[in-house]
Amino acid sequence: MTKMIVIIFFCVFPGFLYPENGCLNITSDPDGAEVIINGEKAGETPLLQHCLEEGKHVVSVISPCHEKNFGHNVNRVIHIESGDSHDIYIKLVPIYQRATFNVEDEKGNPLDNVALITATGERSIIPGTVNLPICENELVFAKNGYEDISLPIDISKPVTITVTMTRNNKMSPTLIAMQDKLRKSQVSVKEGDTVKVARSVIAVEE
Repeated sequence: MTKMIVIIFFCVFPGFLYPENGCLNITSDPDGAEVIINGEKAGETPLLQHCLEEGKHVVSVISPCHEKNFGHNVNRVIHIESGDSHDIYIKLVPIYQRATFNVEDEKGNPLDNVALITATGERSIIPGTVNLPICENELVFAKNGYEDISLPIDISKPVTITVTMTRNNKMSPTLIAMQDKLRKSQVSVKEGDTVKVARSVIAVEE
């Protein structure tokens, strides 16, 4: 009889057995940032419908490639009440590092007006020093008359990079592709716009 009463009690009043929950929806741009809640790993963004007990919770969104600003790499206190749904959106700001580029042909002659394009579409003209996102893992170099180059680069610290380009006396397919794309949208093209990739040789001086 006593067991039956206890079972009926918890069926009618489940809140005594299971704490009430609220949920978090945590997104970031870009995706893939690590989410830590109350000191424990909870997953990566986007983290959707992650339910927590009522009360205070400490949320951190961590990305080693991005600035330490409010919402990322900094604790944020969230107060959860029963039935709550909290949406947290974070625009991650890349950390930049300085890189100096020298460009030469296969005979060692210096080249100028070379287009440098990051995977995120940021464009610069080299030789020279530019600031690049530290977690950029591939750069594209393009110049008419030379083979396009795609290179993985570690720029977690300041570096000087020498890029060797091979002459082929042809228009850069990268620049042609971008020119066609921009022509369709009636935008003029510069020798700094690119899309495609190739491969060559570099020398890095730290």
